[in-house]
Amino acid sequence: MKSEKATKKIFIQVLTLLFIFSFMAPVKHSFAAPDVTPPTLKKLTIAKNKASLGESLDMFAELTDDASGVEGMTVYYKTPDGKIDARIFVENTVWKVYQGRFFVGKYGFEGIYKIDHISIYDKKFNYYTIYNSEVRGSEGEKGKDYEYKNMGQYDVEVSDDDKTAPVTSTTLTSKKPKLGDWYTSNIVVSFNAIDEQSKVKQIDYRLNNGEWKQYFNYLELGNEGSNTLEYRSIDNAGNIEETKSINFKLDKTAPKTNVTLKSSKPKRGDWYTSDVTLTFNATDAHSKVKETTYRVNGGKWMQAKGTVQVTTEGSNTVEYKSADNAGNVDASKVIKFKIDKNAPVTTNTLKSSKAKENDWYKGDVTVSLGKVDNFSRVKETSYRVNTGKWVPYTKSFVVKNEGTNTVEYNSIDNVGNTEKVKSIKVKIDKSNPTLTFTLQQTKSASKSQQWVPVKATVTAKDKVSGVNSFELVSIVPVPEKVSKQTDVKDASYGKSDTTFSLKAESNKTRSYKVTYKVKDKAGNYVTAYKTIAVKYNLSKK
Repeated sequence: MKSEKATKKIFIQVLTLLFIFSFMAPVKHSFAAPDVTPPTLKKLTIAKNKASLGESLDMFAELTDDASGVEGMTVYYKTPDGKIDARIFVENTVWKVYQGRFFVGKYGFEGIYKIDHISIYDKKFNYYTIYNSEVRGSEGEKGKDYEYKNMGQYDVEVSDDDKTAPVTSTTLTSKKPKLGDWYTSNIVVSFNAIDEQSKVKQIDYRLNNGEWKQYFNYLELGNEGSNTLEYRSIDNAGNIEETKSINFKLDKTAPKTNVTLKSSKPKRGDWYTSDVTLTFNATDAHSKVKETTYRVNGGKWMQAKGTVQVTTEGSNTVEYKSADNAGNVDASKVIKFKIDKNAPVTTNTLKSSKAKENDWYKGDVTVSLGKVDNFSRVKETSYRVNTGKWVPYTKSFVVKNEGTNTVEYNSIDNVGNTEKVKSIKVKIDKSNPTLTFTLQQTKSASKSQQWVPVKATVTAKDKVSGVNSFELVSIVPVPEKVSKQTDVKDASYGKSDTTFSLKAESNKTRSYKVTYKVKDKAGNYVTAYKTIAVKYNLSKK
């Protein structure tokens, strides 16, 4: 008993404390109610109740949901053949306004389309269904998540009264400018089709009699050459436009140019030995070649008309390129070649320790040969003396033979150009001439004359260059210490004088030393003298 009383007492105390604490610290508890209520359709409108086959109609709905919010609405139409095939999704577009589109042409039936039912649902998948009582019956029946009502005001009468095909136009554009009839980069084709009634269903095209394809907003064509693009449109009523076509030409590729080189003489290694003829061959598969241009050694660009001849010796650089009728130009190409048409030029230099006179040398002659070839360079120089053996020239050589020597020489370059044989005459006379002479007195014409006429007979010879001249050098009385120049008359010194007069002394014999000099054509000379005794009045003998 005591324990029961004690227990009751404790229970009462606990309740008392709980009661007190409830006033001291009140606590509010809030719990969100679950969303179990479907949305509500407040208003539904359709654009019109009559349409052509293939047309599309817009539907608008006002929907509300007090909790989780409207997710969407689906409208189910029965097609004229009685099937529930037409399904329209109505989705949120602006605040509380939902929109969908009924594609009438999608189903291809004429007649009256009636709503079978409408399904509305929120974000928690609470559904509310409205059935068309005109189709299903049960007018006025209503439940928690459904109702039956007449929805005949949303019937759509579809008729095929569109007998006009669409009209399609096209526009061609390209990144690069068109030149004449030719495009030079891919072509973008834009189609614009118009159909006022059932509207355009699709646009079809084909290229160069190929397979028909449907156009989807963008078409880029890159087929080079002459092309034919055919196109047509189909509306939702099934009207097919008569096929149209547009022709265009596309050339994206530059010409290809090749060149061939020819020469009248065979090529030696890297060198041509005559003028070089260039023949350009350019090809272009589409718009064809308009022109080929070239330039030689960085000069002016010129149009190649037929063959081109390059005559310049040395290393040549020819650049060339071609342009087609669409304006495409190939990258400049380069060909290099070398020409050496002319033989080397050999020169000679003659030297001697003694002076030359009248083309004659008085001593040995050193011959040096110089050779020049500005292009392929000299390969070899040869020479020979007096029809002897040809010898390669490596250094200067000496000609020693007296007389007229013939030195022949020529050079050849590294491409085989051979110089015409040249020759030079080397005349050498190292020997003195020979000289002899006699003196003869003649009688005086007057008995009183003290002057004795003298005649000299001079004989001069030279076996090599020949005698050039002789001259009277001097006439000196002997002994000279008693002589006077006035003892000689009519003598021309330094000239070829052979007659002169010498003074005689009465009843005495006087002597004179007569000197002559002879010189050959090389300048070698020799002198000789003789003594002659003259007497006074030889006529008395």
